Amino acid sequence: MIIAAPKSQEWLSDPQFLPLKDWIIQRTGLSYYSSRETEFAAALERVFGQGKSRPSAGVLLSRIQSNASDLDALVEELTIGETFFFRHLEMFQALQSAVFPDILQRKAASKTLRIWSAGCSIGAEPYSIAILLREMLGMQFKDWSIQILGTDINRRFLRVAQAGAYDPWALRGMPPQILHHCFTQEGNKWRLTDRCRSGVTFRSHNLASDPFPNSPEGLAAFDLIICRNVMIYFDQAFIQKLAHQFHDSLSPGGWLAVGHAEPHTNTFRMFRTVNTKGAILYQRPTGGSEILESISTPAYPPPRTAWAPLPVTLPALEVASDRFSTPESPSPFLSESFLPKPDAAAESPPQSYPLEAAMQLADRGALLEALQACDTFLLNEPLSAAGHCCHGMILYQLSEWVAAERSIRRSLYLKRDLALAHYYLGLVQERQGHNAKKHYQNALDLLLDAQADDLVPLGQGLTVREFRSLLAMPETLAEAR
Repeated sequence: MIIAAPKSQEWLSDPQFLPLKDWIIQRTGLSYYSSRETEFAAALERVFGQGKSRPSAGVLLSRIQSNASDLDALVEELTIGETFFFRHLEMFQALQSAVFPDILQRKAASKTLRIWSAGCSIGAEPYSIAILLREMLGMQFKDWSIQILGTDINRRFLRVAQAGAYDPWALRGMPPQILHHCFTQEGNKWRLTDRCRSGVTFRSHNLASDPFPNSPEGLAAFDLIICRNVMIYFDQAFIQKLAHQFHDSLSPGGWLAVGHAEPHTNTFRMFRTVNTKGAILYQRPTGGSEILESISTPAYPPPRTAWAPLPVTLPALEVASDRFSTPESPSPFLSESFLPKPDAAAESPPQSYPLEAAMQLADRGALLEALQACDTFLLNEPLSAAGHCCHGMILYQLSEWVAAERSIRRSLYLKRDLALAHYYLGLVQERQGHNAKKHYQNALDLLLDAQADDLVPLGQGLTVREFRSLLAMPETLAEAR
């Protein structure tokens, strides 16, 4: 669990804090932080506030403007990398049933296919697409020139993607036959085989500041662009600009896939809208008349019924000896057994240890998913002090002060000696303008007899020594002593 430090309040009082935040948002497009000063300050503290010489916001702004490594370090803290293979199965089912049949037929003569995963995080999405295409094409895969490009602003995520080694959490819900044909186990990691990584490349790209389409850089003439759960962090003006850029980066007839939570309708009116079960897709028209027709459609058309797949006929696919299925068994991708049902457990943390899963999600910055996992746990364990404490800490990270206080007080009602709960109750009280000294003191008193190297309950490896140092930060607590 990420421990929030009161020290981050010093950033908020710095007169150059807002200019620093505004410059970062302009540079990265992360307008999600426009009204989240506390979260942004906490990120600054985690990255730049740990050393002996803590820079002011003005000094840090100058450093970041001239030092790419400082900017990269902050971006790594501000962006979220929680993802897993075949995440949101409805999208992959739509690619399998509608998008790829259309593209493969139109490109049958050239046998070339170009795909861009924009905001690819740790690479699970582009690799999932490669696995899907390999299974759909079978022996014909080797006859195609398939290029799948994954880009992200977070260089640390890209290093993970390029390494191609993942922990089991990123592979949850992966069908066993695919896991064992596409990965080899190395200790507690699973590494993609060279065959299943074929055609997938990664590089850094900033959607806000790096120009595209850009033919010399290979950022043009794509058959499919996927940009999921990225635009939710941008403001509407920037999203509209991106929609036009994505349109111009596609070949005529190319497809755009965005996340289910992304804006649509009027934003993507230059595309043909295609509704499939569980996913909305956008296709660049192939001719002038289609473009005029698309632009003239109402900004908010009524919902359409599920769209049937395009009436295409692919050449018969041979059964390949190097595919994941055998000649005696049907292709797992082309049968219901390959992709689990959309409501399968892959979309939610395993039910056997949901509280641990919630804390892992929170560590990775996936706070809404962490909250959902914690809610699931509390439905089954309503008297768990640890569960309510975890719930409150996640709500605190989401700046939901009142709800966070309610959950933390419930945990203390059930178990009065949770030092971490007293600490977070103090943080919540401070955010609401109340005196928090007694709560910090309660947390300290509970650890008086503990050894320095003992672990704080629910602290995810936090030692008593580290916790005492954390509690020594607030000036109010220093005065209380």
